[in-house]
Amino acid sequence: MESYALHKEKLALFVCLKHFRQRGLLEPFHALTQRSPFSFEHPLLSRLHDELVTKADFSAAELLLEEAAQLNLFDEFIRTCPYKLLPCSPFSPFFIPFCSSCLFS
Repeated sequence: MESYALHKEKLALFVCLKHFRQRGLLEPFHALTQRSPFSFEHPLLSRLHDELVTKADFSAAELLLEEAAQLNLFDEFIRTCPYKLLPCSPFSPFFIPFCSSCLFS
């Protein structure tokens, strides 16, 4: 079990990394991630952030999302999502594509 001090260290590092990335301070972000014994995100997610946010390369980001799907990285999230049949679903007897209730519900 983690000690309280180790937990505090991880939390402080996580908050600092989040702050640096959100502010675009990539040099301290990369320096801390390289020297830290902790890993907070999958390397594929780091690459996705770089391609999408830093480089705005949407084609590369789509390829990374496909790679993540092939690695089943979305499976845990999908299992926790509640199933909800929307009123404009193709499985609904009253299917209306692009209905306003789906856009604003």
